[in-house]
Amino acid sequence: MRITFVVPESSRSYSFIQPPWGVLKTAAVMEKIYNCQFTVIDNRVERLLLKSLIERIKATNPDILMCTTNTYDQSQVYILGPRLHRIMDTVKTLSGLPYPFIVCGPHLGANPELFCSQIDFDFGLKGQFDITFPISFNEICKHIKEKQNSSISKNRLGILFDQPKNQDALLEKIIPDYSKVPMNRYFGDHIRNNIAKRKANWGLVLGARGCPYSCEFCHLFLGRGLNMRPIEAILEEIEVLYLHHNVRGFWFMDYTFSANKKWMKELCEGISSLGFRDLSFSCQTRADRVDEEIAQSLAAAGCSDVWLGIESFGNSTLMAVNKNVPIEDTYQAIKLIRKYGMQPVSYIMLGLPGETADTLKQTLSVFSELELSYLDGIELATPRPGTPLFDRYKDEYPRLKTSWDYLDTVSGLLGNDVTPGMLMEAFMWLAKRTAIYDKSSIPDFRATDLDLEIKRRILDIGRRMS
Repeated sequence: MRITFVVPESSRSYSFIQPPWGVLKTAAVMEKIYNCQFTVIDNRVERLLLKSLIERIKATNPDILMCTTNTYDQSQVYILGPRLHRIMDTVKTLSGLPYPFIVCGPHLGANPELFCSQIDFDFGLKGQFDITFPISFNEICKHIKEKQNSSISKNRLGILFDQPKNQDALLEKIIPDYSKVPMNRYFGDHIRNNIAKRKANWGLVLGARGCPYSCEFCHLFLGRGLNMRPIEAILEEIEVLYLHHNVRGFWFMDYTFSANKKWMKELCEGISSLGFRDLSFSCQTRADRVDEEIAQSLAAAGCSDVWLGIESFGNSTLMAVNKNVPIEDTYQAIKLIRKYGMQPVSYIMLGLPGETADTLKQTLSVFSELELSYLDGIELATPRPGTPLFDRYKDEYPRLKTSWDYLDTVSGLLGNDVTPGMLMEAFMWLAKRTAIYDKSSIPDFRATDLDLEIKRRILDIGRRMS
């Protein structure tokens, strides 16, 4: 069976484009287990116009056409607004092609009702599609055969498949097939003194699925809890990237890389034993999961950048969203990361519930004091579907359930005293990049009457269904 999988162009990032790990893992599993012929068209790097993309798809003559709204490394439903519109337009166009059509990605799982009202498909894969698709494949083939033999063959079936609760451990030993994409077109940034040093031939590796924590703003597409992949499979994957694809830098996309200290140390020792002295990697974790032993292990294995989910330097705002990491732990983590020659990079989330002008100013002040790098690690607190933050506000603001655009509009404004103007001031300060070295330049964040009225109207819109 021939399967063609498309990653739309507009799901790309601008500071990095990383290989579509979940797609390549799916390709490897389907070819190994089911002997399928699997083609991947990653339009983030191929940049085909829609007409050319369709011609490329037709040339593969697929028995099944698949498409995702987003890749695993951006699975928190970050893509909203105009970019999501462009993706949805592509998906709608592809759904009109005469092939059995499968859609997947975080937007479908986060809000199935809204997604299904906008896109026609035969099968929708909720959750991690590299798990859901192989396990559901035989049933999908059965439905396709029944449809082809029925009188309703022109209609899309609209069948949803949930991710199985118990995944096949044998599938985790299969590594992604990186030969399916042009690896030399992917890149990532190493951050030094708030300046990005771009690396080509960039890799992406998943060590452990899921996260054991319960921060209210996180859409945990990779699951709750923690499921570590076999270390030998991860090391094999890194070896393939290095020896066969000239990869010299990669990103561990684990939500909290050091959540399991014993497993992480064993993995770091394994990476060191590969002997690839010019190979480095970046990872992300929580400040309270960095101690002397962890920092030392990361540095010895070649870690260059540690991204910390700091979010805010206001303890009250962190506690309001169940991010129970004391600021003191953040100071200590940054100190240890720097001690071992690595670069601390921060994720900051402005406009959390409980945010005020004072907490906003405090965050930027400490940010400046610590001279933290951030690049594109600044987000607005968005009540993404599938998160406790969404559940907290969905009844008061029912439009959250019916509009991707409103999610974007209301970002940073729920449950707090900040205004659109304050958030814009903060972003403008951060956009200077050099501002973090000038503490005296931090804005006062005073709301005008017009700014307060704009926020009131935005929230009023959310209280209406349509």
